[in-house]
Amino acid sequence: MNNYFLLLALCILLASILIYTIRLSGRINRLERYLKEYTDTESDSSKAKIEGLTSSGDIVSSLAIMMYSIILKKESLKRDSDRTAKELTDSRKKVQEMSEVAIMDELTGIRNKAAYEKEVKKLEWDVGYDHSDFAIVLVDLNDLKGINERNGHEKGDEAIRKLCRMVCKKFAHSAVFRLGTDEFIAILRKEDFENRDLLVKEFEMDMENMASNAGLKEWEKISAAIGMAEYIPEVDPGTDTVYQRARNAMEERKQEMKGYME
Repeated sequence: MNNYFLLLALCILLASILIYTIRLSGRINRLERYLKEYTDTESDSSKAKIEGLTSSGDIVSSLAIMMYSIILKKESLKRDSDRTAKELTDSRKKVQEMSEVAIMDELTGIRNKAAYEKEVKKLEWDVGYDHSDFAIVLVDLNDLKGINERNGHEKGDEAIRKLCRMVCKKFAHSAVFRLGTDEFIAILRKEDFENRDLLVKEFEMDMENMASNAGLKEWEKISAAIGMAEYIPEVDPGTDTVYQRARNAMEERKQEMKGYME
């Protein structure tokens, strides 16, 4: 009889172990399946399934707790990484915007003197490397002070903007900069360089046509002096001498225009 009860107890124990093993094996398989599902999709539903296996207190629960903690840590690191990447992108964008503002002329919207100085450095490199052809054009608005005094600074600003549009349109393939209050400079290269003499003549004709247009107001009937000089490799060590010849030509033209405007 004792042997019978001992055998029965052993059978019950083995059955319990078998049931537990089967149950444990099923939970391990589910954990493995849920982990694969999360790896493939990273969905909230697969994460919730893993969390559901953490409450039983067995070895599978311990494994599920460990895996769930790793998932939460991974997601936290990803959020931090995404936030850092966004902050870095925003910072770079702000730096770029500030850089663009620093080289843009507020009144006309074209590039300013600081941008011209940067462009000259690039030009010096090109000239030193392959003797690239280029010319410099200087344009100076006449009698801005008189326009301001007679019509107000707002109309003077309109005159500056109109001259800017004319210079940019005439030298459409060139970099144009506002150097000072009423002065613009263009660096002519390629197509504009090839047509430089024609473009300067056309610009002066535009000035003459405006002068004879009775329908324009004073600040619309602008007058400007233009001077141009081209780079001569045998003469010019860099851009400075080209710039100075262009300025001299512009000043001479301004004096000529004053003579027949008075």
